Amino acid sequence: YQRRVRGLVRSTRGALYNLWCGDTTEERSRKLRYPIADVVLVVVPVTSQIQSVEGWVREILHGVSSKHAVPIIVVGSQSDLRGPSGECFPPEDGERMARKIGAVRYMECSSLTGEGVSEVFNECVRIGAERRLNKRPCVLL
Repeated sequence: YQRRVRGLVRSTRGALYNLWCGDTTEERSRKLRYPIADVVLVVVPVTSQIQSVEGWVREILHGVSSKHAVPIIVVGSQSDLRGPSGECFPPEDGERMARKIGAVRYMECSSLTGEGVSEVFNECVRIGAERRLNKRPCVLL
């Protein structure tokens, strides 16, 4: 995700969706958003170690109350780099990690080719819409 998305607001069929993209340099503001999130995406490049997801999940779970257990989707990014070289973790490892941490789903996408990107965000919106208990905007992290 080389392009940073900040405060993207989208209205679809009367619902308001708000996307905020955090990174490792914005720890304080990132932690403030977890309690209001309806869905959290934990994005890890398929070329890196899938185990890095566990550190992010600890941070997320520490930042939300048990009453507001936020659904997590683990996303393997840069899937266009997957090839026979064996330098990427296999999708099965991503699915296994998602189950281990209690994520609702593991998905893959490539921002370079666009493959899977719409599916990831459509799934976020679907899960967020299911969780709506009041009329505040759906917040995806």
